[in-house]
Amino acid sequence: MQTLALAAGLAAKGHRQVIAAIAGSPGAQRAALAGVEVLSLPPGIAGRLLALRRAAAAGPWDTIHLHDVPSLKDLGRACVGRAIPRRVLTVRGDVAYGDRVLPAGTPMRKVGHFVAVSEWVWSALVRAGIEEERITVVHTAVDLARFTRNPGQMQTLRGAARVAMGLAEDEFVVGTVLHLTAAKGVEHLIEAVRKIRAKETPPGDER
Repeated sequence: MQTLALAAGLAAKGHRQVIAAIAGSPGAQRAALAGVEVLSLPPGIAGRLLALRRAAAAGPWDTIHLHDVPSLKDLGRACVGRAIPRRVLTVRGDVAYGDRVLPAGTPMRKVGHFVAVSEWVWSALVRAGIEEERITVVHTAVDLARFTRNPGQMQTLRGAARVAMGLAEDEFVVGTVLHLTAAKGVEHLIEAVRKIRAKETPPGDER
């Protein structure tokens, strides 16, 4: 869960983290199990807005991080007539070619600045009509210490992983590290390998 990973990272830097979630929801339960402070919200819209309004006014928040457009709208309705702390909105956009990059309802002109996680996302935002000076590329952070090993450690880990998966020492293995979604196209790689092993003719090469 990306929200918990973000909270854990910020907490490690000494920042207080509070996750607002519907009471009893899977998100609230996971946050509680991870030791993250939870602001429980009632399931009804009126109670949720009131709880958000009180929470926004109660603490000296540096930033309120919202993970979708409806959450941003809820916060805006909850805090009508009051100053709202700095807000960061995270959205998952469609970075394929086309006009729609960000979810419908994203308040494009109210956004002070856009942060793209790659040059490809940056180019998609530019294609959508957002001015280049309003976009900064900040690549997704990776804790390299988790993956840095000396050659001996790498060989030991490699051997243990192969044994766990029932793979021989000389078998060819392809690995990938990414968020598994349909857009990544991993299923195409799997199908291509199947065709190669079955000695099937690749599409387009028929005579």
